[in-house]
Amino acid sequence: MPTSNRAFFRLEYPAPRRPDLNCRAGHFSVMEISEEGVRIRISNSDRANFAIGREFEVEFYFGDDTYSKSQGRVLRLGEADGELYCALRLANPISTKRIFSEQRSLLRVYPRIAPHWAPE
Repeated sequence: MPTSNRAFFRLEYPAPRRPDLNCRAGHFSVMEISEEGVRIRISNSDRANFAIGREFEVEFYFGDDTYSKSQGRVLRLGEADGELYCALRLANPISTKRIFSEQRSLLRVYPRIAPHWAPE
C-alpha cells in the first residue's frame, strides 16, 4: 500500500457543491479544505488582493446552513484544472468532525469521490 507524506485529510469539492468563503477581498468558492488549510477559486482580477503572507478574517458557509470563522494567511497562488486558486493556512483549524460531515454529504450525492491527504 502506498504511503503518503500528507499530514491532513483533504476534501475536494465538485464545483456545484462548493461552500462559500467570505473575506475582506470578496466572496469565493471553496475548492478544497483540510483541517488547517483551504483552497479557494479566484479570478485573475482577484490576484492583487492575495499577496503571499497577507492575513485576514474568513467566514465559511457550508451547504447545511452552518458557518465557521477563522483567520487565514495566503500561502500561494496557482492554477489547477484550468482554475486559478489561492491557498490559505488557517489559524483556527476546521474540525475533523466538520470535514467528515462534509465528506458524508458529498458521498451521498457523488459516491465515487475519493478522499486524499494534504501536505502541510
